[in-house]
Amino acid sequence: MNAATLLKKRPESGEVHRWICYAACRLVDAGCEDNEVEEIVEEALQEEGLRDAKPNEIDDAIAFARGERKTSTPKRPPPNPALIASLSGPTLDEIINVDLAGTSRAFEHIDALFPGNPLLCVGKTDFNFTTNTKQNLRGVLGLRSLVVPSPMSARVGRTKQGKISMHSLDNTGGRKYHIVEFDADTLDSHIARLWHLKQYAPLKLIVFSGNKGLHGWFHVEGWPEEKLERWFNYTAALGADKATETRSQFVRIPDGTRQDGKESGLLKQYGARDPRRQHVIWIPQ
Repeated sequence: MNAATLLKKRPESGEVHRWICYAACRLVDAGCEDNEVEEIVEEALQEEGLRDAKPNEIDDAIAFARGERKTSTPKRPPPNPALIASLSGPTLDEIINVDLAGTSRAFEHIDALFPGNPLLCVGKTDFNFTTNTKQNLRGVLGLRSLVVPSPMSARVGRTKQGKISMHSLDNTGGRKYHIVEFDADTLDSHIARLWHLKQYAPLKLIVFSGNKGLHGWFHVEGWPEEKLERWFNYTAALGADKATETRSQFVRIPDGTRQDGKESGLLKQYGARDPRRQHVIWIPQ
């Protein structure tokens, strides 16, 4: 029986987590190995145009399906509405300091973020990626969507399932940046929170995802684990997406191009000409 027949229910928006658990149980019961479950689930989410699985989400579902303990992950505080509401900052109009009408400056931004010629992992999607030196990627960065926000320690590593891959935690080097991403509320609310956080860590740039959120690149290289934990707890209280805590998690390439076909006209009023561009809207002056 093939996967399409076995998984009678297809994933739907808003039910992704529940569907992943359902799919893992069906596939494990059918005798699939862990790596097969992971591949089938990830492909199904991509085919339906839904969000990517969060870190450990599929692993935890497989463990549940096999009657094992779930992977333990740090418990973060929930968003604190009072704290979020207490913050103020500049508006979107006031912070945009990058020309949005020109061609992509993806390589220029990546070059500033990653000096020298390190190995970087970039991708069109979570399933179509490569790891190569920065200079060898020069001509394609503006056409790609995703990047690991830390240099890679080797071209390949092993995934948790033991597969050789150019994108794994095993071949991701030490943490260089933490990308703080907000999706809920207004962009001005996102800016207020990013402006508040930059008093605690250097904010290198702000990227508009091309859809609905702002991503702040904070330089946290060399921080001890205790300081990182305090930072992660605080950003979680501000409503940040916890997925980017994973060192190997893909994030949006600054000035890269969305590959999912989604377009946003939000920045057109500021001169943006490419509705699929993941525009950098602010850099330190």
